[in-house]
Amino acid sequence: MAYPGGDGGGIRLDVVVGNERTCPIHGRVAAASTTGVSSAVHWLSGGLISFARGWNDTPKIAALSLFALAGVNHGTAVGFAIVTVAMAVGGLVAGRKVLDTLSNKLTPLPLAESLTASLVTAGLVITASRIALPVSTTHVATGSIIGAGLKNNPAGVKWGKVGEILLSWLITLPVAALIAAGAKALIH
Repeated sequence: MAYPGGDGGGIRLDVVVGNERTCPIHGRVAAASTTGVSSAVHWLSGGLISFARGWNDTPKIAALSLFALAGVNHGTAVGFAIVTVAMAVGGLVAGRKVLDTLSNKLTPLPLAESLTASLVTAGLVITASRIALPVSTTHVATGSIIGAGLKNNPAGVKWGKVGEILLSWLITLPVAALIAAGAKALIH
């Protein structure tokens, strides 16, 4: 039987497996709330995004490692170590800020829209990985969150923050090219 949950956390659904009198919890009915299910689906979608990111980033990490080896004569392990340390430092320095921006500063999302954004992110990155298309998981997640926000409440999207993100994406490519050119000049 389904009825509104008393804690405001969704609908409570009582499930009886077999006969209520022979239920393993002595006739009491096991209850599962939609809040608990939603939490589990959120964890699952987060796991799918992590899987997708790992699948999509592995070829990029390998390529970066080979480029790191261009100026090093100590073998592949050194290239992988350089890239691993660089990625770990980047995650420690900026990871929390990126997560805070994506989760709190773009748009408020109800549960259904946030789950949709997570599952769409995972699906798109997995699809891109399957066809060997390198994509930024963060860019895909940002687009999914903004899209879900537009569906939910277009006026709730914080366009100033979206503009800052887009500007940072536009600046990143030429600045990265200049840094790479400078690094190449230093190596040679």
